[in-house]
Amino acid sequence: MRACRGCAAVLFATVGRDSATIARFLEDFKQHGGQPDAVKEVALDMSAAFIKGMTETFTQAALVFDRFHATKLLTDAVDEVRRAEQRMQPALRNSRYLWLHNAEDLRTDQLTQLSELRSLHLKTARAYNLKMAFQDFYDQPAETAEPYLLRWYNWAIRSQLPPVRRAAKTIQKHWSGVLGYHRSRVTNGMLEAFNGLIQSAKRRARGYRSPQTLILMAYLIAGKLSFNLPNPV
Repeated sequence: MRACRGCAAVLFATVGRDSATIARFLEDFKQHGGQPDAVKEVALDMSAAFIKGMTETFTQAALVFDRFHATKLLTDAVDEVRRAEQRMQPALRNSRYLWLHNAEDLRTDQLTQLSELRSLHLKTARAYNLKMAFQDFYDQPAETAEPYLLRWYNWAIRSQLPPVRRAAKTIQKHWSGVLGYHRSRVTNGMLEAFNGLIQSAKRRARGYRSPQTLILMAYLIAGKLSFNLPNPV
């Protein structure tokens, strides 16, 4: 059996979340004819273990930090600000969903409620505005992306919102890789789609008894395998 050529597919799955998982992938990659030096860009989250594994293994590849994981830093910061502020602001109770989702995912009544909350000059609203501004970074033209990100960073650092400041410092630490999105538009979106299919199969099966079984199902579901079976007579 083989994976189809020219299509997105799961190539390798293994147990673990440390840098050794990258080394195991490298060996499998080379065994199937892959050329590590030909890999020019890698999309990943900001896991220190994965960063270490990729920089040590695929030495010619530029790191591109996935936009959805980067944005999640700000989403988590907004939620942390909200949880702290709602102790003194009863209006924030039961509003978590509004702050964590984009406007296009909200109903009309939810949009109205969010607008009313934002008019109250809450810390949560300031954090939310910074999150939305960070999301807009990904819509900037490549030539203005870095100046935009620098302005956003200075705004976030001066915000006096500790969770937002921590998120901004993490973005600064991974500056080149965050900007890397504008070089290639590479994301982990396809990987997340595959993960959704695999998790759905896992729920239908009510779980699997071993990681090896789950990995096998991942290949069957998202490996795009061709078994070259003979046509039935």
